[in-house]
Amino acid sequence: MLDNSQNVLVTGGTLTHVEQRGTPGFTQLRAAIADGAMHDSGERFDPPKCYPGTRELILKQLLDWIIAHDPGEAFMHWVQGTAGGGKSAILQEIAEMCAKQKRLIASFFFSRTAALRNDEKRLIATIAYQLAQSIPATRPYIEKAIENDPAVLSKSLESQLLSLVITPLDQAHSAVGEECADWPRLILLDGLDECGEGPVQQRLLNSLVTCVAECKFSLLLLVSSRPEIHLVTTFRQASFEGKVVGTELDGNYQDIRRFLEGTFKNVKETHPLRKYLPPDWPSAAAMNSLILKSSGHFIYAATVVRYISPPDSHPAQCLDIVLQIQPLTGHGSPFAELDALYLHILSSLPDDETPLHILALAVFPINWYSERTPRCFDSQLRLRKGVSEQIILKLASLIKIGYNSKVYVVHASFTDFLFDKSRSQKFYIDLDRHATYFMRMSFQLSSGDTIEAVWKRVRLNSSDVAAYCLRALPTEELFEDILSCFKFLAALQENMQKPESGNPSALASNSCLVRVVEKYLLYFSIFEDHCSPNLSADIRERCQEYVQQVIKFQVELYRSSDMLVTLLALSLLKKWLGMKGPGVQELISPDLELEGPDYKTAIQIDNSSLHVSGLPTSDALPFIQNALGGRDFARAAKVMTLSLVQ
Repeated sequence: MLDNSQNVLVTGGTLTHVEQRGTPGFTQLRAAIADGAMHDSGERFDPPKCYPGTRELILKQLLDWIIAHDPGEAFMHWVQGTAGGGKSAILQEIAEMCAKQKRLIASFFFSRTAALRNDEKRLIATIAYQLAQSIPATRPYIEKAIENDPAVLSKSLESQLLSLVITPLDQAHSAVGEECADWPRLILLDGLDECGEGPVQQRLLNSLVTCVAECKFSLLLLVSSRPEIHLVTTFRQASFEGKVVGTELDGNYQDIRRFLEGTFKNVKETHPLRKYLPPDWPSAAAMNSLILKSSGHFIYAATVVRYISPPDSHPAQCLDIVLQIQPLTGHGSPFAELDALYLHILSSLPDDETPLHILALAVFPINWYSERTPRCFDSQLRLRKGVSEQIILKLASLIKIGYNSKVYVVHASFTDFLFDKSRSQKFYIDLDRHATYFMRMSFQLSSGDTIEAVWKRVRLNSSDVAAYCLRALPTEELFEDILSCFKFLAALQENMQKPESGNPSALASNSCLVRVVEKYLLYFSIFEDHCSPNLSADIRERCQEYVQQVIKFQVELYRSSDMLVTLLALSLLKKWLGMKGPGVQELISPDLELEGPDYKTAIQIDNSSLHVSGLPTSDALPFIQNALGGRDFARAAKVMTLSLVQ
């Protein structure tokens, strides 16, 4: 009964068995998905949806195509429309309705400001994961595909699609026969134009059409995007003929009128200042003016409503302001009125760099799992607590603080506006320039900083800073900040109390120091990859000098413990050899007496020597031999040699 069992606990004659249901293949798949891309994900909390009574015709058209689809007809439906036209709201409605009706296999909502949702890397894995949930009969075949070829998740789009979606569907289809008639058929992709660059989008479309055409099971693809020229050209290819139908969203002014009438009615019934609103507010002229200003874009109408409806604003006064706003970009631009509205809302911000830095943090493409909160913004920008939230609240119609305190932009059109200098003018966000500033702030340490405070700040902002390093510009000011940072850390180490046995406080400080050095060197190595060799040579040399100081400090610290010195030596040797696979502790044989209470206690108190193994070194082998001394080096080399021979 207990053969090969895991997590089995026997207590007083009672047998408790916790079953491990996840297979290695499915565990690997789960780690490769973008959770936030699904239509019901927490990351997309309060997603855009169609206002009741609007978009009824297009919703009916799409549902009819899904429900009454004939296998001989086109299997892809392309919904195209300009920014702010309501594409995401329509596809969200379709996804929710089809999920309730058991017609949805998978959904993926792209977003250029979400690091895991702005390219194709996690798309197929996310679809395959949802496929295994919506059609359980496919799961064994998906798991087997990954277990037979663990590298499949890093292969080309077409290879992944065939191995993880098309082939498992065909295999399950053959196995169950007619029972598959009730299976869901729809895969929904929203915002294709926000998936990487143009060539990636074209390659994805070609892979989808090619692979789905070969599938024996009748799949349906619903795709939305802006009508970018490279996408229009791709959809017009001869190879797409008969396989794709399209719907172009036009400016439905009647739907915008319904939306405005309904939301204004709600304001008149619920707003704290409703008693000051005239019965005929807003006037017919005001309503007609708003509809005309919208140019058929729902996002304009939605932004107006968000602007006038906060409880601390006077709706009539705010509406008068909106109606008086004149576009600066000229009536030739379809977004002239929307841009004018955005500029007016932003004009309420203080006239300094702080609001722009906060805006840049809000729109910077960073992993959703990072701490994109006002508290984190204050920490990164060294602001008084609450300043970031105060700025964000001024922009409540454009930027929101979600249920988990994370900051998000209400609509992609605002991000487009900020990234286009001709539209946003003085509010233009240059991501490279801001990334440089954020990286400088991360490396600037002050004399009042303790190593514990530095580690706390580094740990809070770790993944964000790594993203900034990829875009930061190699300026002289940034290099000076990096050198000053390492000089400061060197001074901290010199003044630190030597961690003696039984001094937990000193041990903790040492552990923080090593982790901080490790993080800063990681940042520098990421940044160095796109720097000029001449510019970064001096800093690299200084970094190597400091790394050697850290390692020597660790060796002296653990000189009295043969076990930990050997462990440190193994870590450094393993890194120098570029070995992958087992960790250092797995290389240690029991006969080397590196087990037991002394070893375990030392590791529990402070395992910072393990972190040192992640630090880069130049001329590693001579340095390691010199730092450790002959006896320790020979002992570690023997262990490493034996492990390589086995």
